[in-house]
Amino acid sequence: MATHNTRKLRRATLLGSAAIAMAVVAAGNSTYAQDADTEEDDSLEEVTVTGSRIKRTGITAPQPVTVLDAEALGLQSEVNLANVLNQLPALGSTLTNASSTGFIGTVGISPLDLRRLGTDRTLVLVNGRRHVASRPASAAVDINTIPQELIERVEVLTGGASAIYGADAVTGVVNFVMKDDYEGASLIVQAGDADEGDAFSYTARGIVGSNFADGRGNAVFTFEFADTQGYTGLDRSFTRRGEQFVDNPNDGDTPQNTNDGIPDEILIENRRLNFITAGGIFLDPNTGNRFKAENGQFLPFNLGDQTFPDGSAIGGDGIPEQDIAGSIQGDLQRVLVTGNIRYDLTEDLRFFMDTKYMNATSFALNGTGAFDIFSIGIQDDNAFLTDAQRQFMQDNNITSFSVSRSHQEAERNSRAERELFRGVAGFEGNITETISFDLAYIHGRATNAIQQGNNRINDRFLAGIDAVIDPATGQAVCRSTIDPDAAQGVPDFARNGCVPINILGENAMSQEAIDFAYVNAFVNETVEQNVIMGTLTGDTSELNIELPGGPIQWAVGGEYRDEQAESFPSEVDQLGITFLNIIPPTTGGFDVWEGFAEVVLPVLKGVRFAEELTLDAAVRISDYSTIGSANTWKVGMTWAPVRDVRFRGTYSESVRAPNIGELFGPQSQTFQFFEDPCDTENLDLGSPDREANCRALGVPEGFDQDETRGNIPGTIGGNPNVGEEESTSFSIGMVYTPSWARGLSLTVDYWDIEITDAIDTPLLQNVLDNCVDGSTIDNQFCPLITRDPVNQQITGFELTNQNLAALEASGIDFEINYLLDTESAGLGNLGTVNFRAVGTWLNENTEFPFQVDPDFFDEEHGELGTPEWAVNFNATWNIGKFSLNYELRFIDSMLIVERDELEADPDLQDIVSTGSIFYHDIALFYQMTDEVQLFGGVNNLTQVFPRFGLNGAGTDSAIFDNIGRFFFAGARLQF
Repeated sequence: MATHNTRKLRRATLLGSAAIAMAVVAAGNSTYAQDADTEEDDSLEEVTVTGSRIKRTGITAPQPVTVLDAEALGLQSEVNLANVLNQLPALGSTLTNASSTGFIGTVGISPLDLRRLGTDRTLVLVNGRRHVASRPASAAVDINTIPQELIERVEVLTGGASAIYGADAVTGVVNFVMKDDYEGASLIVQAGDADEGDAFSYTARGIVGSNFADGRGNAVFTFEFADTQGYTGLDRSFTRRGEQFVDNPNDGDTPQNTNDGIPDEILIENRRLNFITAGGIFLDPNTGNRFKAENGQFLPFNLGDQTFPDGSAIGGDGIPEQDIAGSIQGDLQRVLVTGNIRYDLTEDLRFFMDTKYMNATSFALNGTGAFDIFSIGIQDDNAFLTDAQRQFMQDNNITSFSVSRSHQEAERNSRAERELFRGVAGFEGNITETISFDLAYIHGRATNAIQQGNNRINDRFLAGIDAVIDPATGQAVCRSTIDPDAAQGVPDFARNGCVPINILGENAMSQEAIDFAYVNAFVNETVEQNVIMGTLTGDTSELNIELPGGPIQWAVGGEYRDEQAESFPSEVDQLGITFLNIIPPTTGGFDVWEGFAEVVLPVLKGVRFAEELTLDAAVRISDYSTIGSANTWKVGMTWAPVRDVRFRGTYSESVRAPNIGELFGPQSQTFQFFEDPCDTENLDLGSPDREANCRALGVPEGFDQDETRGNIPGTIGGNPNVGEEESTSFSIGMVYTPSWARGLSLTVDYWDIEITDAIDTPLLQNVLDNCVDGSTIDNQFCPLITRDPVNQQITGFELTNQNLAALEASGIDFEINYLLDTESAGLGNLGTVNFRAVGTWLNENTEFPFQVDPDFFDEEHGELGTPEWAVNFNATWNIGKFSLNYELRFIDSMLIVERDELEADPDLQDIVSTGSIFYHDIALFYQMTDEVQLFGGVNNLTQVFPRFGLNGAGTDSAIFDNIGRFFFAGARLQF
């Protein structure tokens, strides 16, 4: 879009102009301001900071980077590392151990989502190198595979970094920097339990490292075992309340979407569905009366309080509308072992090898199993009718009942066993005093065995519930077993060995019947990654080429990466004979050749108004086997006018190549409701071009949609022709470390990210509308629709991934750190107190489903899961052998309704937002001896739960803690 191009040019011009202006000002005041007390220490260690491959003195990065070191991680009590990171304001809780239970194949997965722009747009690295993905359908890394005891620090960088690391880093990077040359041994054991008496978790983690060969080599080994027990909505009072919004009976006949001061919807408790139960609702076809099967009789069905216009009920015999039987946290058990070796072959050549293996098992209840809403029947000769029930039917002249039933005896569940191996081997060293190299080979392989338990085989179920008494034996049998007429049309796999199924009442199905009609479906997945990468880094000092600020630093390198994945569902899924849709197998892959270069230009240093002025730039050229060539670049600047103040800014253009799932995902069956825009009644509801385009498609005047075709089968899946996403990001900020306040530092950064050609799968209705609402029918949407050539009714559709959307997000990050030494401050010898506050103010988070239509957008900032303000405050008091850590997490009030709906109807609900949320965590540490530390504490001290019908298990509501108050204790042993 033109607006995007204009903003790109404006920002690039702004950044370039600022750099030139600063250089001119500083050069015009070239008097040195340093003296002996302010000169930098040349012995400072050089480190590589995320966002660059060049080592620099100090850790100030040109882009916003939030750092969590090993000490900060040690203050947390979470068994799962992902839970710690997802509490950072910059990261969203899109897919966690809670929210992963709601999707097929994701149970137990914990990827990261920076800025809530998608897990596939956040690149996860280990020591600056790529990591194999955990599933074929995604490029995201499961954080459960990262060994916590080996972590030196975690660096979270906002903004595009594709020029440095390649595709996927369009939103940012999370880099896990691991311990190197570790000596010693440590063991930590920890256990915890929720105040509700469940969610028990425990972990044992250890690390041991030692030098060998007179210090030339170092070996480090770690192990980690963790067990987290899940729980369901039945285990929490806030879900058992059954809170839901319903139409307000006091709103009268006033049309909704008007501001009459009366809420259109109100929050109630114990909302139930009075058209379905676990034991069945039996509908009398003569009178429409409803009955339930209980104690061998048909009894009147209690519809509950139906005073609400939308038919909602409070109480009664129906099932709760909120499915509280499903898991809101799943079970997860992990075993993770690593082995790392470093060995100096010479003074200038080191061999390194890192290996790890992980095995994880996860399980979750998916809630209600298969269901039927008055779509199955019971005849008056059913074998499981009691004498009283059969007499009731005869007395009321009922020959058959229509039945609505939720078959909870066979509750659906998900189980996954995941294995992952990753190995890195290579060499690093020095070619000259100023030139070093790094050469590495990376191999990663992830395998998943995923079971979807209790998928109903429809034909077997229908054959089984049609049960009668066999006259020859007096036993219940399937009608199709003894009646040739009933056997017609019943597949052999359903008729042979048919087991009669009783659905007359709750928990009526026998285990034998469940085993016959339900099946555990499996999917076996494999993801494999191979990478060869090499980097040369150095500076120009040996060539006597220097700028006023010092020698030019540079890095060049190349990378080859091959990604392959496959997914093979079980036969029942491929045949489509279960309650689920048809799921075909998936195979696919791609490779990419890349070259990259980076340069750091120290323009000025140690002059008036320019303690430092540094420019940096990077470029990467890529050639994909799928999308062809893609080029990315970035420029940055760091300017310190005085020692205490440093400004920084970066502009980058990045890409995200489509992953294997987006390219080669199977064309799976799906059903969607729609209204044909070419129907006579809909022609005036679109653009002025709609009618002409309908005629161009061959749809005649006076066309009426066949109402029986309002829900038709189609396919949904990958697209081998989908292109890359493009991203522009801009950041500018300040680092303030006042010399007058020792131990105090402040960073403030504004960041802005725009993504165009974002890959998305459109809804059928949107495809239909966009096909005929453009200037012509020559677009990407019309070929996705199939019409009958005779009557022009829609008969099919393809919903493939397309480069349709755009995303925009911006905000301000800030961080304050202060170390208070009470003795130096004149407060007595009361130890030290570390204060840290990390926060984000979100300016926008907008999705444009169709980037060609900028007037059609969804502004998500301030809505559920995407708060406008989020702040973490931490204070750690160290005195003697004790340390007390307190953490406050503040989450700003969020809308629980769509913003545009609320703007159109200000009295949409009686409650429209969550209110501000405060979580308080506290932990006490006691250093018993030099070798033994004991600790314990409480998370969510004030027992804050989700409210208003939210359960903390959705991709938005997972921002809430649904565990409640959680107690933990443990010990760390140092050897």
